[in-house]
Amino acid sequence: MAALSGGEDVRIVDIRALLKAHAAKSELQTTFHGCIKHVLIPEMNPPADLKEALRMIFSTSSHEVQMGQLQQFVGYLYSQTNHQRVRWLLSLLASLSASGIIACRAVCEQLLSHLDPSNLLFWAEALRTVKEIVGGVDYKGCRDLMKLLFDRFHRIPRSLPSPQLSTVAAGRDLLAYILDRNAALLPAYFAYDEICRHYPDKTRPPHWLLQEAIAPLHMSMKTLADLVSGVVLPYLRPVLSVSNMSLTTWKLEPDKYCCSMEGLLPYGEVFMAPQTEVLYHVIAQPNSRDAVHSMLGMNRQQMQPCPMVEEALVRLAVVAMEMVENVERGEEGEERVREVWSQLANKLVFFYFLQLINITSVINLLRQKLSSSHCRKGRSWLMWSLLHFVTSTVQSKLPAQQQPSATSTAAQLQKEFVPILNLFSLLYPDREPLPPPDPTRLEAVLDTAMASIWVVYSSRAAADGVELPRPVPYILTAQIKWLMEQSESLPPASNLSTDHTVALLLSVYSNNTEVSSKLLNILIDAVAPSSSSGTTPDLCMLPLRSLSTIAMHAKIRLMDKVKHHLVQVAEASKQLPSGHPPTITPALLETYSRLLIWLGTRNFQTHLIPAVFKSQAWPVLHALLEVIAYRVHLQLQYSYRFQLLQQLHTVVGVSIIPTQLFVCAENTTLRLIQGLSSPEFLLQLAKLYASDPKPLLSQESEELNRVFVCVLAKSMHISNLDTTNWLESFMRAVFTAAPQSWPEATSRFFPASLRQLCSALHTADYQVALVSKAEEEYRKFNVARGNVQM
Repeated sequence: MAALSGGEDVRIVDIRALLKAHAAKSELQTTFHGCIKHVLIPEMNPPADLKEALRMIFSTSSHEVQMGQLQQFVGYLYSQTNHQRVRWLLSLLASLSASGIIACRAVCEQLLSHLDPSNLLFWAEALRTVKEIVGGVDYKGCRDLMKLLFDRFHRIPRSLPSPQLSTVAAGRDLLAYILDRNAALLPAYFAYDEICRHYPDKTRPPHWLLQEAIAPLHMSMKTLADLVSGVVLPYLRPVLSVSNMSLTTWKLEPDKYCCSMEGLLPYGEVFMAPQTEVLYHVIAQPNSRDAVHSMLGMNRQQMQPCPMVEEALVRLAVVAMEMVENVERGEEGEERVREVWSQLANKLVFFYFLQLINITSVINLLRQKLSSSHCRKGRSWLMWSLLHFVTSTVQSKLPAQQQPSATSTAAQLQKEFVPILNLFSLLYPDREPLPPPDPTRLEAVLDTAMASIWVVYSSRAAADGVELPRPVPYILTAQIKWLMEQSESLPPASNLSTDHTVALLLSVYSNNTEVSSKLLNILIDAVAPSSSSGTTPDLCMLPLRSLSTIAMHAKIRLMDKVKHHLVQVAEASKQLPSGHPPTITPALLETYSRLLIWLGTRNFQTHLIPAVFKSQAWPVLHALLEVIAYRVHLQLQYSYRFQLLQQLHTVVGVSIIPTQLFVCAENTTLRLIQGLSSPEFLLQLAKLYASDPKPLLSQESEELNRVFVCVLAKSMHISNLDTTNWLESFMRAVFTAAPQSWPEATSRFFPASLRQLCSALHTADYQVALVSKAEEEYRKFNVARGNVQM
């Protein structure tokens, strides 16, 4: 071996030389043991034996040098072919590690790194030595050693001759020892997690020799998986409420759509399978839009088409078609059919804008399902549902700088429109033209649904300067001609109760600014008095059945029109003389209430209420609060309820409002608080309390805060959630806002933590503070009315 420079390298060479010299000496001593005289040469001062020499060299070396020496030692050991010498050298190495001179983890890693199936002599003895000293390795080191063992077993063929089995089985014994819970070398879950990460694919399992050691751990983890998951979870079905329900229990993996389970435990196949039935059951319920969004757990930027959502919607459509075939004639059956198709139309639009479905895929899949079915009675309802989607997604012409090319526009138009035409050809095999509808019948909107879709797409094609991919079908010519004629001669507002032409045309021309503006003005004039007329006509709410047939995009435009009208009334009230309140008809409020229930209250509380409050139009605000209290409070989500509570406390805090408005605001607040008792209430309250709890508490009314505490107690009983982080601070804010006392007859039904806080925060002089607060409020009321007692 060539000479090496540097003291550290010389030491490494000395290890190899020392081992070779001792091996040669041992052979001579073994042969001529009876003829040798041992002589000690003091000036050379050699160690007593090889073990002492290695102990001295390893103990006086730095860590880096020691690792090099250890590598040379194991390399020399690997080259040996004598069974006794290999065993003796390994015992020597084990004694050095047991005495703490060399780290056990370093010795084990070096031995496992040199494992090779071609050297079975070293394989068996090295693994036995590792098993002997692995107890001195920490749990992270045992994990790394287990990974090294897996890598080495990848090199062993699956089929082995029987003489080699006992030799290779030493690896199995080592793994079984590491995984043994009684040995306490590696936490069981930590070990199983590492095994799953190393073998994620069932098509590439561990070597069959190792499976014998892994099987007991796998079986013990199955019991743990059953305890963590709950065996009946895939067989349960969530029941949705009106509010935005948190479905963390049924949360699905975004890519596999299986149950979202923590960790890599051996969950049952039913948990790892796509939860098709659960997702279908949720989508089939009325308030499923936000629930599906919560189950999939994706934000707006991560949304992508979900095949399971598409299949669920198609399944709902097929079930609705079958229901139309089998429904009994009568008003009750027709109302049930209308409700099902209205919900389906809304879900198509909502999931499309969430990017959870590809409408082309939905229509193609629907055509495939219906081609093997004979359900045709519900074809008008199906086309009416697609009309909702078409009118909501087809936009008006873009500005010139954003306008796409004619080629791309035509391609996109063909991609969207041709699948609808193919579905239409399947459902309408008629050879004669469909007759024009009778506008006095509500079914006129359904009968002209496909003709309306054609008019919408033809208007878009004309605006983009392209042509539709196919000519007008012969069976639609009469209905399309009728629609165009009706758009030029609009009916008067007085006939809306018997003539449904306006509702029909509004769905078709909602993207046409000129025609839709005229139609919206007709509807507003039907429910609100004209500013130019001095008399108030006999007005009534728009027919509910007629409103329900209007497409979603048209409903949104109608609701914006009503909101704009209310803002105008509020602003105009400033110029009215005293004693002449602004005119808001019950028909307008009832129509607006129905639209709020269908479309939500977001713009209502973020734009309308602040605008009316800013104008100080107290009669208008009083009417809007009654809409909340008696019409839409049950449909409000918790985030909207909290926002409305903050706005109502702001209204009550104004000293110039009339007494009736004050009472109405408190009544509305009471109804909002009473609807908060559910498990989600605590989650939303804890999230809001992290910022500021005061807006939720009334600074004016002790009774409202007492109701809030009762609702809080009820929610704590129902949910049993942890409230230790915020409950005490929240209750301090409650007692600070309005001092109160709870009798024993009531507080004994509170949860223990809440009952203790009520007792601890109660003060004896709360009545004095309450009387003082009441006198101050009475003085404010008198000041507002100009009756100050001097």
